[in-house]
Amino acid sequence: MPLWFIGVYALVILAVPVTARLHVAYRGRVLVAMGAGILAADALRLGTDFGGPLPALVGSGLVWLWCHQLGYFWRDGSLVAGGGRRAAAVAAAGLAALAALTLVGPYSQSMVATRGESGNIRPTTACIAALAAFQLGLVLLARPALERWLARRRPWRAVVAANGLAMPVFVWHMTALVTFLWLYERSGFTLAEDPTTAWWLSRPLWLAGPALVLAAVLASPAGLRRRTGQ
Repeated sequence: MPLWFIGVYALVILAVPVTARLHVAYRGRVLVAMGAGILAADALRLGTDFGGPLPALVGSGLVWLWCHQLGYFWRDGSLVAGGGRRAAAVAAAGLAALAALTLVGPYSQSMVATRGESGNIRPTTACIAALAAFQLGLVLLARPALERWLARRRPWRAVVAANGLAMPVFVWHMTALVTFLWLYERSGFTLAEDPTTAWWLSRPLWLAGPALVLAAVLASPAGLRRRTGQ
C-alpha cells in the first residue's frame, strides 16, 4: 500500500502558500521552470552518479508540484475558457511528450513499477508530468458532457456517495488486489508476464475481481466502522 502518496500529498499542500503566489505572479513560467528542473534532475539521475539520491528526491518533488500547479489553471478558469480546442491541445501535447519520452527517450514505458522494471513512479519522472497533462486534456474534453450528466439529481447523488468512500478505497485497494491475486493463484491460474492478446483480454477480470473483494472489505463490519469513523 503506497502510503508515501499521502506524505507527498501533504507536502504539496503545505507548499500551497508559495505555489499559489507563484502562479499569480508568473503563471505558465512556473510550469516551464519546474519542467526544466524535472528534466535536469532526471538527467543527473540517469546519466551520472552526481548527488546520490538527491536528484531522484528533487525530481520526484518537482513532478508532483508540477502536477499540482496545473490545478491552478483549472481553478482560475484559464483552461476551461479555452474550450475544446485548448483541451485538445493540452491532451495532444501531453501524449506527444509521453510518447517521445518513452519511445525515444531513456524512460520505461510502464508508468508504475512492474516485475523487472522500476517504472516511472519511484522515483517519479518526467513521464508522470506528461501523463498528467494528457489526462487533464481528456478530462477537459469530457467536461461539458460530464457537467450535463451531473446536473441530474441521481448521478450527482451517486458521485457524492462515491466521494465519501474515496479514502477507504485508497487505503484498502492494494489489500483487495493482493487478496484477489492470492485467490487467483490458489485456483491454479498463473500470471502472464508479457502483454499478449490473452493478457489484454484478461484485463476486465483484473478490474472486476479486486473490485468485488474491495466491495466485500468495505461492506464488512470493520470496514463499516472505518467508513463511519466509529
